[in-house]
Amino acid sequence: MKDLWKPEGRVDRDSFKLLKPADVLVEHDELITFATYDTSGTLCLAHILDGDNAGRNRYLVVPVTTTVIAHLEAGALTLLDALDQPIAWLVDVDQDGNAIDCWRTTIAEIPADALPHRDVLLSRHLEPLSRVKATGKKIKAGSVPVAALRNVIDGMDLAYRDIRNAVGLRNGLAQRRTANVLDAQQIRFGSIEVAFTPAVDVEADDETAENERIEQDEIERLLAIAIQWAHGDHTEYAKIDRDSKQVVLAALVKLSPKQGENTGKIEIGGRIVRRAGLGRRATVSLTQGTRSSARRQLAEMSREPNAIYAEGDVQVQDKGKLQITIRNRRDRQLDLTVGYDLDKKPDVERVMQGDVPWIVYAKRPNERSPYDLVRFIEANAENREEYGLTSADDEAANDEGDGA
Repeated sequence: MKDLWKPEGRVDRDSFKLLKPADVLVEHDELITFATYDTSGTLCLAHILDGDNAGRNRYLVVPVTTTVIAHLEAGALTLLDALDQPIAWLVDVDQDGNAIDCWRTTIAEIPADALPHRDVLLSRHLEPLSRVKATGKKIKAGSVPVAALRNVIDGMDLAYRDIRNAVGLRNGLAQRRTANVLDAQQIRFGSIEVAFTPAVDVEADDETAENERIEQDEIERLLAIAIQWAHGDHTEYAKIDRDSKQVVLAALVKLSPKQGENTGKIEIGGRIVRRAGLGRRATVSLTQGTRSSARRQLAEMSREPNAIYAEGDVQVQDKGKLQITIRNRRDRQLDLTVGYDLDKKPDVERVMQGDVPWIVYAKRPNERSPYDLVRFIEANAENREEYGLTSADDEAANDEGDGA
């Protein structure tokens, strides 16, 4: 180990004589995290930060309550959250736990690289299914839009619920759906960050519990594939069936921010990101561009045979024919000529006379036949996403506007 750094703070040799564990929380060859008491009998939390080759270990020790310890053990608090107390000591001990040196300090005076990562929990089995963090220009400490918080919670809940229902239906478990499927393990409000974990039925018998474990593994596999897709890796996505692809894409639509929302970007972390092969501490950003890409892919998958949606400049090339041509198409495809019946003429005239953009929905009986107009659809952002007409330029513009 490296030489120990020189602590900030004043020497305090009276608060600790011996770091004796009252309750060992983590141990691996040596004491890592444990509850202890100072010389006045105050309950404290101790966590190892460093050590040297001479057998000296340095612990960060802070006064806590039994509630803090309980929340730490339950995964409701991260290790750093539990250690971030107004009063703190750095205590150097020998191999028997005897205090060699002790400094009264604050967590702000401790080198950041010596402290636990902000998301580290007491043990790995407490790792949440996902951490969903929203950032945006209007999301600030002390001023969090309720709509943004609702979108974070609803997005993860709906995405998880849809995948769970799809998996359960395949396994013949659709009748076993429950009202609550996710619990909020942690909530942070500096940005908006919620850690989610699957709800557990503590009254389930062994067979039901095993079925739920198998089902949960498949849910997490599909969520991990969604994360990979958003990260640009479509390898595992290409291997799943069509129905699973649609479920994965629909989950990304629900998780990603919509246009015009307070949320500029959603960052996903947790177990599903690690399962996606991106590392335990990694996060994946979902933007409005992610949502548009997923919706466009969904639209292409669900599109009717021999049907088309096109937006561009609607023109009449020959007034003697009941035809319109869509030029300068938003999707950058070739010009499209569409016929229409006399009963559609008032709609065509209304579109030609106005300045509002429209989407042309047309169909044909087979691939060799011309397209016939079905109807015009208002070309707003929602419908463009719905019918797969969001362009690469739109996605780039959306992502450029995703400032925190």
